Amino acid sequence: MRHAILVLPALALATTLDAAPSVLAGHRVHEKTFRILGDQDVTLHVTDAGPIPEESEKLRFIQAGQTWKRSVNGSLPRFHWSFGIELLHGARPTRIAIEDVTGKAAVAMTDDASPTTKQFGEGIAWFDHNGQDCDIKRDAPCAAMIFHPGPQWFVFKATVTFEDGSTDVLYQASAFDPDRMGPVFQLLDVDR
Repeated sequence: MRHAILVLPALALATTLDAAPSVLAGHRVHEKTFRILGDQDVTLHVTDAGPIPEESEKLRFIQAGQTWKRSVNGSLPRFHWSFGIELLHGARPTRIAIEDVTGKAAVAMTDDASPTTKQFGEGIAWFDHNGQDCDIKRDAPCAAMIFHPGPQWFVFKATVTFEDGSTDVLYQASAFDPDRMGPVFQLLDVDR
């Protein structure tokens, strides 16, 4: 059985954020504060075109977006969240966990207790494209964002444990606007 897969990375621009740039790809960079877990605030970097990759000393978020799958043999079209983290300065992970912290409670997205890395540019990166599939239908809670009008923001928390026993936490924003997804939804045969 063949599946048509379309990956739309939410973070296509990689940059060093030791000192966040004032302009990225022609867009002014500014800070945006997000309320997470019901009562905490986290400030991240965005442009009018969307979020930019956040970075710590050991990590850079390079992907936080959806992977879309067309309907095949009568199945519903589906999507899942996909993530990518570049490991900096030779950092070697032993565990990578990502949670959606947008709402009042954290939702586990992936927990990789044996992360496999691959060559990425001059360094290495970890990618997870095997998230829980969500059938795209109106009554599926996981698909609510598709049927909600207008732009929506999500915040993800990556907790990475390294070979030396240290842990790094990095937050990343992801923007989604279903009103701008018309061609993709048409390809997937999604009726909003």
